[in-house]
Amino acid sequence: CSSDLLYTQTREQITASLSAIAEHCPNGKHVVFYGAGDVAEIAYVSLQRTDLRLVGIVDDRRRGKFFDLEVRDPDCLSAQAFDGTPYDRIVVATIRQTVTDAIQMRLDASGIPREKVAHL
Repeated sequence: CSSDLLYTQTREQITASLSAIAEHCPNGKHVVFYGAGDVAEIAYVSLQRTDLRLVGIVDDRRRGKFFDLEVRDPDCLSAQAFDGTPYDRIVVATIRQTVTDAIQMRLDASGIPREKVAHL
């Protein structure tokens, strides 16, 4: 089925991206997902194959639970912490370019350094 193939390809791409993020974070493995949609769900499953640890998740619109974490407003992010918890990278958990660009502009406006942001 073509949807199975698309899921598999997306999961492999996300897993490769997360592995690269883990390699570039040798001293810290705490990440925050920006986005709580389908791509974030695939990324969460793929994250289990790395030594990265998800410490928070933010989304511009969605609230509620994301697996065992509460989805928070992006205003909870500072350059060093997510709601008081230090993090090493923000992982933009979308593959739609227009959404990715909008998120990056919001992070720039919040003063979060680009080197702390990774895109899937």
